[in-house]
Amino acid sequence: MIRRTRSGKHIRIEFSKKASLNLSINAVVVLILAITMLGLGLAFMKKTFGGVTEEFEEVSGEIKVQLIDRLKTSREPLALSTFNVEIEKSSKKTVYLGIRNDLGCGTLEYTVEPAETCESLAGLGEINCEGQAITIQTFETQRVEQNDVGIVPINIRTESTAVPDTVKFPITVTGGCPEAEPQVNTIELLVSII
Repeated sequence: MIRRTRSGKHIRIEFSKKASLNLSINAVVVLILAITMLGLGLAFMKKTFGGVTEEFEEVSGEIKVQLIDRLKTSREPLALSTFNVEIEKSSKKTVYLGIRNDLGCGTLEYTVEPAETCESLAGLGEINCEGQAITIQTFETQRVEQNDVGIVPINIRTESTAVPDTVKFPITVTGGCPEAEPQVNTIELLVSII
């Protein structure tokens, strides 16, 4: 409650403690409601997008299993989950590279290197991939046990300035037995920017 008194030239305003307590209780109630609504919103977001994340992990797990099976039944040392990728401007995609170790000399360490230059299939010839606003990133080294297959994710990202084109990226994998010359294998990935 607010009480105003006037004595001469001065006005005196006094707040009662009851009004101040009501204001504090209202602030606490609003704060509790806000926290509750935030919690409900976060739970909804987790439920909505959590399922999508689990489905993506399931799909990528299936792709990895298929890649491992394909490499174990073939004689090829390398395989990609897909050789052709369609990607829009300002987006990201992941493909998987499988590396098989059947050299018979224990655990090997392979070096995976995407090329700095790539070939445009739109008639531009050899181009600088960075200038094309495409980035390919992966782990530089991969350890693979004997008679096993290692899986390496390859992340492809395009900028908003990417020009529609199909670009051929060679990916070189180097590794081998310690006492022998390193084996160099190359596999090509086609990226179509749409």
